[in-house]
Amino acid sequence: MNNLVPNFEDFFSLNESKSSGKKNLGIIGPLANWSLKLQVYPEPNQGMIGYAIDENWIELQHKDKKVRFPKSCCEMRSNPKSSVLHIKPHTKWFSKLKNREEMEDFVDNFIESHTVKKENDLERISENVQIILDLFGVHSQVKNIKTRFPGLYELKLENGMEVEMEKNEGSELFSELKIYKSGDVKFPDFRIKRKKDQYLMEFRGPSGKFVESEESIVDLFENRICKYLTKCVLEMDCSEEESHLIRQLKEILSEKVDPKNSDKIENKKKLIENLRVVLSNSIENSLLEDILQDKN
Repeated sequence: MNNLVPNFEDFFSLNESKSSGKKNLGIIGPLANWSLKLQVYPEPNQGMIGYAIDENWIELQHKDKKVRFPKSCCEMRSNPKSSVLHIKPHTKWFSKLKNREEMEDFVDNFIESHTVKKENDLERISENVQIILDLFGVHSQVKNIKTRFPGLYELKLENGMEVEMEKNEGSELFSELKIYKSGDVKFPDFRIKRKKDQYLMEFRGPSGKFVESEESIVDLFENRICKYLTKCVLEMDCSEEESHLIRQLKEILSEKVDPKNSDKIENKKKLIENLRVVLSNSIENSLLEDILQDKN
C-alpha cells in the first residue's frame, strides 16, 4: 500500500509555514486509512503536544488530556528539538474503535484549543489596531485580518488601507506597526516601532522622511506633529493640525530669548527649523518664509 501521508521532511520548516490548517499545528491526518503524523515535543511550549516514552509505551499530553499507546503502533523520527510520530494504519491497537476514538478525541481537543486561541488573538489584535488608528484620526473599520506567519499579522481596512503588525511574544501591544494607504504601495507611508525605551514614528511625507520619538505610545497620540504628518502622508485633510502648528511656530518666533544664552538660542533655532520643514508638507515655501519673516 502506498503511503498517502507526506514525508517527514514536510515538518522541518513547520514553524515558518505561511499556510494554514493542521500542518501549522504539526498534524497531518488522520487520512482515510487512519495514517496520522504528529509533531511532538519532549518539553512542549506554546501549547504544543508533549510526549513521554518508555520501553513499550508512548504517552502524549496536551494540557490535562493524555493518550497512551504501544510503541509498536508507530514510527518515530527525531529532529533537534522535536520528534515526528507516524502512527501506522491497520495495527492491532488502532484497529479497535475505542482506541481510535480516544486518539481522535485527543487530536480534536488539541486543534480546537488552538483554533479558539487563534480567533481570540486575532480579534484582540484587530481591536488594538482599530483603536490606534482612531487615535491618529484614521477612522476606518478593519475589514479582515490574517496571520502571515507567527508574530506578523496583516489587516485590510474598509477604505483600502493595509496594516502590518509585528508582535513579539510577551510584548505589551506591538513591536512594529506599518501603515500603507493602499495595497499597491511598496513601502509603508508611516510606521511605529519600539526601540529600547523609545517609540519611533517614521513618515514618508510629501517633503521627505520624518521621524518623531516619544517615551510612550500615549505621547505619540498627543504629539500634534505626528497627527499632522499622519494626515499628510495619507492625503487626508490636515488643516486643523496645520493651523495648530502654525500658531506654535509663531509663538516660538515671538518668544524672547536672552541673547547671551547660547543654548536657548540654539534650541529655538532647532524648533523653528523643525516646524518649518514639517509644515513644508502642506504649505509652499514662499508662504512659510512670509511666516518666518512675520509678514502676515
